[in-house]
Amino acid sequence: MAVDMKKPLVKFGIFVIGVFLLIPLGLLFLGIFSETIASFQQGADPASIFNGNELVLPEMDQARWIADVGDVGRNPSISQREEMISAYWLAWEALMRSYQTGLTSNLVTYWAGSAYENALKSVEDNPKRRLETNNHQLSLEFFSDDGTIALFTAYNLEWIQTLSNTTYNLSANASIMMTLDNGYWRIRTIVIHFQ
Repeated sequence: MAVDMKKPLVKFGIFVIGVFLLIPLGLLFLGIFSETIASFQQGADPASIFNGNELVLPEMDQARWIADVGDVGRNPSISQREEMISAYWLAWEALMRSYQTGLTSNLVTYWAGSAYENALKSVEDNPKRRLETNNHQLSLEFFSDDGTIALFTAYNLEWIQTLSNTTYNLSANASIMMTLDNGYWRIRTIVIHFQ
């Protein structure tokens, strides 16, 4: 009879242990399930407007907006100016990295059209070049009504390049056209005027 009494107690003990193990597993499943459902309710990730690229604003001594030149058409919002200057500065950083590494795969992210072709050719023709630029003072000249084309001038940019162990410190102005293509601002044309 003592054996018959222990059998229900052992079963009850197994049941209690099972319940205590199933509760955390059930809560874990419920948490994962609720996070999955909640992720469908949140909308787009803010970084997705740049197709995964973050907004990287340059330091004031690297690049900054100055007064616009006359009537620029539609006036871009602060966030549009930030997007443009971020892409503009990242384009220069991509070019400088390409000179350092010889890898040009990232250029297409920020450069397009003739500007891309010229940047690519410049990197391929000058593998020993080192380039730094600073003090880009950007003045908007035109912004299209649909917000996809921007024309501006970069004044007084410092251009420091090293070729064959000789460093040149130059000053230049640049005329730039950027276009918004598939969510990316890209430099489409650029003309640099050395002073």
